[in-house]
Amino acid sequence: MAVARPRAGFRAARVEAVTADAVILKSVALASKLLVHHLRGRRLAFPYLATEGPELAAWGEARPPEERNQAHTIRYAVAKLAENEVETAVMRHFGLNQVSAMNPGSLDLWPLGQQEPLFRLLAPLPGHLGVIHRPDHLMWPELTTSGLYFPTEAKFYNCQLCPREHCPVRRVPYRGAEEAARFMAEAALFPPP
Repeated sequence: MAVARPRAGFRAARVEAVTADAVILKSVALASKLLVHHLRGRRLAFPYLATEGPELAAWGEARPPEERNQAHTIRYAVAKLAENEVETAVMRHFGLNQVSAMNPGSLDLWPLGQQEPLFRLLAPLPGHLGVIHRPDHLMWPELTTSGLYFPTEAKFYNCQLCPREHCPVRRVPYRGAEEAARFMAEAALFPPP
């Protein structure tokens, strides 16, 4: 508790254009057919960052090896609190009943390399929060989430389309290969074979 300083922030960004492969927010193109599907017809989206904070990350990284698993559990809980707070703030500030989120790198449909344009869209917020975007597109502090919230009628989680088994952060069950393929075909992400 003495070192935990979680941080989070977001921006409202007008959806300027939606092409076949990208969404343009504040003159920044985010390339993802899945984002195109979710943001077509929307006026606003909310890029965000939520982090455990550099203080807690440094504390956890300095723990002796036998304490690192416990430290990671604490760090993860603090990071999730920050993420939940920023989602609640977006909904409260804009009077939204529900938002969904997508995160670069969690699905091949929005690859990790898209972290770079997302950070351009968020600038200078990452620096204010103490978050560093590394050349490999990962972030430090390690337990930081970046992404885009958007208003939806039906809740969408990346997990619905992710087949990774035994994921410790899974929020909803995987739809299964057939249902995921049907969703992607209906969304015109990939035509059916």
